[in-house]
Amino acid sequence: MALKITSSYFLFPPFLHSLLLLFILLVLPTCSFSQLFKNVTLGSSLTATQLNDHHNYWVSQSGDFAFGFLPLGTNTFLLAIWFDRIDEKTVLWSANRDNLVPKGSTFQFTNGGQLVLNDPGGNQIWTATVSSSGNSNRSVSYAAMLDSGNFVLAAADSEILWQSFDVPTDTILPSQTLNMGGTLVARYSESTYKSGRFQLVMQTDGNLVIYPRAFPLDKASNAYWASNTMGSGFQLVFNLSGSVDVIANNNTVLSTVLSTTLSPRNFYLRAILEHNGIFGLYAYPKPTHSSSMPRAWSQVSDSINICILVQTGWGSGVCGFNSYCRLGDDQRPFCSCPPGYILLDPNDEIKGCIPNFVAQSCDQSFHETDNFEFVAMENTNWPSANYGYFKVVSEEWCRNECLNDCFCAVAFFRNGECWKKRFPLGDGRMDPSVGGRALLKVRKQNSSFQPNDLVHKPTIVVVGSVLLGSSVFLNFFLFLLTLFIGYRLKKRKSKPVQRDPSILDVNLRIFSYEELNKATSGFIHQLGRGSFATVYKGTIDSEDNNNLVAVKKLDNLVQEGDQEFKAEESTECWCMNSCIMGLLQISFLGLRNQIDQTRTLTAIRGTKGYVAPEWFRSLPITVKVDVYSFGIIMLEIICCRRSYEKKVEDEEQMVLTDWAYDCFKDMKVEMLVENDEEAKMDLKRVKKFVMIAIWCIQEEPSLRPTMKKVLQMLEGAIEVSFPPDPCSFTSSSTII
Repeated sequence: MALKITSSYFLFPPFLHSLLLLFILLVLPTCSFSQLFKNVTLGSSLTATQLNDHHNYWVSQSGDFAFGFLPLGTNTFLLAIWFDRIDEKTVLWSANRDNLVPKGSTFQFTNGGQLVLNDPGGNQIWTATVSSSGNSNRSVSYAAMLDSGNFVLAAADSEILWQSFDVPTDTILPSQTLNMGGTLVARYSESTYKSGRFQLVMQTDGNLVIYPRAFPLDKASNAYWASNTMGSGFQLVFNLSGSVDVIANNNTVLSTVLSTTLSPRNFYLRAILEHNGIFGLYAYPKPTHSSSMPRAWSQVSDSINICILVQTGWGSGVCGFNSYCRLGDDQRPFCSCPPGYILLDPNDEIKGCIPNFVAQSCDQSFHETDNFEFVAMENTNWPSANYGYFKVVSEEWCRNECLNDCFCAVAFFRNGECWKKRFPLGDGRMDPSVGGRALLKVRKQNSSFQPNDLVHKPTIVVVGSVLLGSSVFLNFFLFLLTLFIGYRLKKRKSKPVQRDPSILDVNLRIFSYEELNKATSGFIHQLGRGSFATVYKGTIDSEDNNNLVAVKKLDNLVQEGDQEFKAEESTECWCMNSCIMGLLQISFLGLRNQIDQTRTLTAIRGTKGYVAPEWFRSLPITVKVDVYSFGIIMLEIICCRRSYEKKVEDEEQMVLTDWAYDCFKDMKVEMLVENDEEAKMDLKRVKKFVMIAIWCIQEEPSLRPTMKKVLQMLEGAIEVSFPPDPCSFTSSSTII
């Protein structure tokens, strides 16, 4: 449908045209509508470079919106439209969400009026033409980024021939409509823009529905929400009044989907289908408006419990397979692995969880019932994993039935009824409305079988490598972290020796044993000793000067399968080698561990506030204990205080981890740095570091990122998503 850029603005219902024109004449008597956008001339182009390069994007007349290349990480770019006057640069539309392009890619507005995205090799990635919108008989005269957030191709008389509003991704804005057949597809995750697992459709039968997609295929599953306007619905309209409505062909409002009383004059508004399947309305105060609301996106629509709303029929549900969804204190959903399970991919929770133990054998000659026990999770269920049902039974009977069935992963018991469930567990949810009790079958900790990813008898010599949970150099490492945050040093030249293939590629200098023996004068100046290793003082000669280093000599033989341990060591070592600046003070934390090397289950004594909870719960110890310690002292550095302070005015501030999360949750991170004037000048960075630290101190080990991912988040190579309450996992289950 051809439209014109006129004073009535073409997206409103007809009866509002005259009212809108009157409003504009009264409020903006000296403004002509040619000033609502900046023309982009034929033949113009953009190049994928850094965001502060004006060759990278085009802005609207007000500066509220920008169209162009948005950098994601160090060498990938998204061709997108975003809110340009807020720090987050929130994306509202993108062209190549499923095919990011590298640096040097180009976007051309050709002389023929086409929009073409090419990679550096000239290969076409995406294109938009007038013919694709049904207006092939008109010629494009110019393009424009409008102050409505709409990017358009227009004829000489301002008739719109193509517009981004007609091909939305996951977001709609005030004045935008979604016609019959129009869709919104959620992104994959909060920080990954590719097409995800949920879709909103304005169906041709008039019904607006939201349903899970059979990801990665574009196939619908069972709808979990509908407007119930079948036979009468015509459009989804985001009105300037702040409501998102399904309307009939005669402009009658049939159903109000979302609404707010906030005005688009004073607030940026957006309705988005989020990665978790929630269709929500968000507001952000405009820079010109004084508001008591925080300078952040705030949900202004009613919250829904998406965890119990989605029942896919197939697929994993809101969260990945073998995980479960629950609402946090902020009423936002988050995903967790059940006890005894870990994330399949620590960098992608949507891929779900896997058992952190050897599965029960089905060999009839080798009964393993004595090697398994049950973990009870109240009000928790995986309804799509059922394969057996029994009624008028006891919980004890239900437990034994699952225990004696090698295919049974979980038993669910409620009101005398018993369900057996098998892998993969889908549609997991924890909510009081569920009722009942899930009984997870897990291998006993004293069983003869042990998982392969636990720490086993390590021995390797790495310069500056620090096991954060067991080394006297914890403070030393974290002090270097502060230097890393403040400075980016030039890489030093070094002659590499033969690499260990298990070490990750993080620009790590590898030294031979002979070099280290010489550097430490034969390993004689002992600085401290942990459960895994002894740390020695040494000096490494460089072209410029002598560098003081810490050399950690691990005591026992590294198992060939222990790749995770080596990878963590290499990442921590990279952090240290990239941050050293001269001679530094070394703090002794006084942490001593006593480890049973055959079981990796331990009793610990020492500085309890800095070590992970699993040390005190007789749980398997993995490299994730280091990440926890890293997060604790990162918070100490940010807040310039200890992790536990008795002498505070407000007792809620005594435990730093609790106080830090409360401040983050309440959007008051400035309270954490109230005595640091320099930090208060860059609260965006403070918030980022606090979020990273909160991810590190998650009490559920599987939720903590790897040290490599922590480093990537600190460098800005990957975005930092909102972390859940660190204590949310431990309060949700009990062992019976």
